[in-house]
Order: sequence, then C-alpha cells, then structure tokens
Amino acid sequence: MGGVVDMRAEEVAGLLVAAILGSSLLIALVSPAIGFYPSLKVEGAWTVAWGKGKLLASYEKNMTEVQELRVRAELSAGNLRVEEAEESLAYRVEVYGALMPWSSTDYSVVEEGGRLEVEVKAGSVVVYLNPSILREIEVKVSAGSGTVELGGLNRTVFSFRVSAGSLEGTLEYSNATSSLNIDVSAGGVELRIKVPKESKVYIKASADAAEVDVNVKELAKTSVSGFEERVIADPGFREGLVIDVQASAASVDLKVDR
Repeated sequence: MGGVVDMRAEEVAGLLVAAILGSSLLIALVSPAIGFYPSLKVEGAWTVAWGKGKLLASYEKNMTEVQELRVRAELSAGNLRVEEAEESLAYRVEVYGALMPWSSTDYSVVEEGGRLEVEVKAGSVVVYLNPSILREIEVKVSAGSGTVELGGLNRTVFSFRVSAGSLEGTLEYSNATSSLNIDVSAGGVELRIKVPKESKVYIKASADAAEVDVNVKELAKTSVSGFEERVIADPGFREGLVIDVQASAASVDLKVDR
C-alpha cells in the first residue's frame, strides 16, 4: 500500500537536509569553544512544504483484528504525527497531500501479523495507535518534523532516532516498566514524560558536541554538554523506566514528571 506523486520534492528535501547537515558540522566544531548549543528544530520549513492538505488515503484495523502491535515509522521529508487511536481501533494511518505545488507525497504503509511499517519519503502522515496493545515502536526522522503524543502506556519499548530533523512529544505511562532510547544527530528533541508517582527512573545521557537538559521531578535537574556522559537514577533502582539519550551536534530537552 503506498503511492508516489512527483519526485521533485525529494530534490528540495535533499537541499534542505544538506544545509542542515552542513550547519550541524559547523555547530559541532564551534560549540565546544563557545559553550553554546542552539536548538536545531526545523519544523517550520517542513510544515510549509508538506502541511496537511487533502486526505489521499487511509488504512485501519479494528481491535478484533490485531492482538499485539509493533510499529516502525520512518520519515525522510515532511511531517509525521503519532497519536492515540479510538478504543475500537488497533491503528489508523492517514496520508495527506502537500500544500505547496512543488511538494510531493511519497509513502508506503504495510501491516502484517501485527507489525505495522509506515515509511514516508516525502509527505504528511498521521498514525493513530492503540496503546493497550502497543508493544514496540520505532520512530525515525531523517529530515522533517515528528510529533508523538501517547498515553496509557505500560511496557511499550520506544526508540527515537532523529537526524537533520526535529521531534517533540508527550508520553504518559500508567505503569512505567520499559525502555526508551533517544539517538539524535544534527537535530532537536523535546520530550515530556509522565510516570506514576511510585515509578522509578534511570537515565543515562551522553553528549558529543551537543547539549542534553534533563529534569526529573523529585530527583534531579542537570545539563550535559560538550563531550560528557552522566547518569541520573532513583536510589536503589532495580525496575522501572530506563532512558538512554545519545546526542551528537544536537539539542535534547527531556522532562520527567510524576
């Protein structure tokens, strides 16, 4: 399942990515000397080019058709949103056309045996997921902007990988016993996580010519910059939410509330 409309947009995306990567290289060289690591969020350009236009296609399955869900969503250029689905739905994927005439929509949606693969080379896509059956989700943003807003999470394993793009979102856990990996290169991430008051957290943050700001309510607030690695964990941590952050020529803002 998928479609392609006009390949010129990939050329435009390529120029934008090249500019972002070039800027990130300069930042990586200069930032340690001046102690300044700017945010590399670039969602404005992608919103203008691939904002929500006309609905082109949609794919969905009900809860009666899917028992467990494992998701991989990859964005190369454009906009990607991940949100909660209605209670009766296991998932729903909506593909939208571009706002600008020179922008294209190039995508692929495949689901088999509870494994959902969404690949967006150029376009705007919204993915609705039911958190009660969501076991794993991997979100890759190679260029463009991504947003993830999910609640009612339990043991869902997350992996966020951002390169020459930006990602923001909110994750709310009902039982925080899982892992979250964040890998950012030449990009920006802003993430808010809500866990139950009794939940324990363990966070390892590594910076390589980058800045990582971590704020955990009732535990600690710290900033890791330049070339550093730091661990923040609740005393006696054995089980809970494990977060691993790796940032290179990037900025990460992570906040944990409970």
